[in-house]
Amino acid sequence: MANRLDGCRVAILVTDGFEEVELTRPRQALDDAGAETSIVSPKDGMVRSWRFTDWGQAFPVDVRHNAKIHRLALAEWAATAQEFEAKS
Repeated sequence: MANRLDGCRVAILVTDGFEEVELTRPRQALDDAGAETSIVSPKDGMVRSWRFTDWGQAFPVDVRHNAKIHRLALAEWAATAQEFEAKS
């Protein structure tokens, strides 16, 4: 495959209530291309997805980031972002 992502780290930013398929399908594609994906969230432990009309699967948080998602400070995010090649 010409567009391999071997060795790239990709941060996936989520919190409770994200649509499950919007995490699982892109994450699978990234993993299949060789990327190392990590779930980054302001929440500790687990984040819970939404599956169409009801709660879906829970996913473990790999990296906790303590900034509020709606007011993510550039300086705070930069410290975490340096670990990743791409953010989705």
